Amino acid sequence: ADPRVPVSTKAVQKVIEHIQGSSTFDADDLSMMARLVNHHAPPEQQTSLLKEIARKFASSEPQLTTSPLSLITIYDIILRNNADSKAFFDKALEYNLNLGKNNQRSVEMPYQISEVTNILHYVPYVMASVRPLLARGKEARLFTNSLIDGLTLLILNRKEFDSVLAFRVLHFAGWIALCGAPGSNIKTAMRPILQHLTKHHVVTGDTLTQYTKAVTQLFKKTTCAQDTRRLLPILNLYCTILVRNQFILQPNTCSFAISALVRRGHLVIEPVNKIHQEAVRVCARVLLSDKASFAASVT
Repeated sequence: ADPRVPVSTKAVQKVIEHIQGSSTFDADDLSMMARLVNHHAPPEQQTSLLKEIARKFASSEPQLTTSPLSLITIYDIILRNNADSKAFFDKALEYNLNLGKNNQRSVEMPYQISEVTNILHYVPYVMASVRPLLARGKEARLFTNSLIDGLTLLILNRKEFDSVLAFRVLHFAGWIALCGAPGSNIKTAMRPILQHLTKHHVVTGDTLTQYTKAVTQLFKKTTCAQDTRRLLPILNLYCTILVRNQFILQPNTCSFAISALVRRGHLVIEPVNKIHQEAVRVCARVLLSDKASFAASVT
């Protein structure tokens, strides 16, 4: 199912026969099939095959052993290709509720950093696909709420974060904000995630670079002033971290940080509060200092 790995036509045809047949499969198998169809099936067959995979998913039996990564990848592919249905969302809700139980069982043997990083890699794509559906029906809202709850537990079970996972977590929190508040849990989900991340991740220079990347990507997804306001808790935390860790800030990061702080999505606005203003001043000082040291070394 890896797009970089060649797959024989015969193997693809065999999987297509399984999809079109009457056999039932679990979510892990269906996720693999969805990836293979998405990358290797004939384009003219992809839509019908993915709809059949979504139908089989809707009739599958949720297991506590189902891989969260399998769930996230199947959600990504099915939603991105508009192959979803009410039955698909109903079954996904059951799987998402199981995520919490799975997480409770994994407390003694938590997922590795790389596993959680891979899971969260696909989450923005899922959220971007489901976001337009939130206003149209409760199925999408219940799906989003339950997915956020399950993934939040997965994050809160971790006590160790490298800079890349920290970036994924901040990005996930931002997408919770961008999806608005269709349910009360989304209104409150960001706070424990951000508090947990701040408590357990030791900030490094690479962290500041990764956080700047996350904030920049999030604001590129804004389409209105309301989106900008929704992201202010993320921006406030980001600025606080910049100011607290100004002595390990690198000039290259500062250059991107200033751009992220004054250009938010499609809006160009002044920093809106004291912590934003202080973050801009800190970054400007680093850049000016770097320019002065460069000039001294040349002369």
